[in-house]
Amino acid sequence: MHAYLLVAWGNIEALKSIQKNLQRNVIFVRLVKTNGKAYHSRHMLPAIERYQGLVAKTKKRVTQTDSSSNIKMVSSVTNSVLPSDAVLNETYWSTNIVNPVLFNQAVQIALNCENTPKVDILIEIGPHSALSGPVRQIKANMQDDKLQYLPTLLRNFPCANQVLKLVGELFLRNYTLDLARVTAIEEVYQSGKIIPRMGNLIVDLPPYQWDKTKMYWAES
Repeated sequence: MHAYLLVAWGNIEALKSIQKNLQRNVIFVRLVKTNGKAYHSRHMLPAIERYQGLVAKTKKRVTQTDSSSNIKMVSSVTNSVLPSDAVLNETYWSTNIVNPVLFNQAVQIALNCENTPKVDILIEIGPHSALSGPVRQIKANMQDDKLQYLPTLLRNFPCANQVLKLVGELFLRNYTLDLARVTAIEEVYQSGKIIPRMGNLIVDLPPYQWDKTKMYWAES
């Protein structure tokens, strides 16, 4: 259950039949754009073996680790806060892809998590703001006007521009940002290691000749 939104999966013929029945009763419904793949359902079982192999291969290439030990992760599969020593391997992610996403429940747990600072902003990391609607409904149900939501990317908009826009929104809200890393150019190696390269400050540009032949306003 995505807040008050329900995402159903199944055979395409059955889904189209449900769609027609709901539309007949003037209930909003639409098919989710997944290129015909029923993610987070048993329909993904035939792809599990290959999926696990790809995840295992990717994990071996990742060499960077997050040094922030106080960050907690709420699983939308187990519907709980994962322990600090949780193993997010191919088994966990394959379980994720064949089971429903308990989004509403996971968000509620994250917002009411004990021994952590109060959550005042939600940032969706993904190719589009697909969860903006469910988040709005959760906010309305909680009657929490102070809880904010920001997407990273938006469909049909330049990715770099959108990420920088997100950085700007966080800056305006007084969040601490590593602007040197934000403006760095990342170099990715075959091993998976990522090294940020910082730019250089140009100090020897020629002086600009200001054109003062025409006056646009009165100076006193």
